[in-house]
Amino acid sequence: MKKTFIALILFFSWACNTSVSVEGEWTKPVPLKKGEFHGMVFEKGGQAHSINMPNLQYQTWTQKGNNPTLTGKTVYGGESFVFTESYTVKQVTPAMLVLISNDGEEIVYARKM
Repeated sequence: MKKTFIALILFFSWACNTSVSVEGEWTKPVPLKKGEFHGMVFEKGGQAHSINMPNLQYQTWTQKGNNPTLTGKTVYGGESFVFTESYTVKQVTPAMLVLISNDGEEIVYARKM
């Protein structure tokens, strides 16, 4: 009985945790470029970097609950533009991250090993 009670407490404390960390390196295939990947790095402490995207330069990230937000700049034609991208985490596992963009697009990343 005691073990069942402890197991229930652990399960409910896990189930009530609505925040999941996206920290790590995440990539996905580049459309129409077989064998190439791009993505982002969510570093501990809030720094962010893009992977194989020289015109899209992630700089920082924050997370509130299941909503990570990236900031950075886009470099195009010699000019740079500051941007902010917000997402909702649909699923995160040790190997996969599924984000939903503000316009409803589902984006699937694999953890870079």
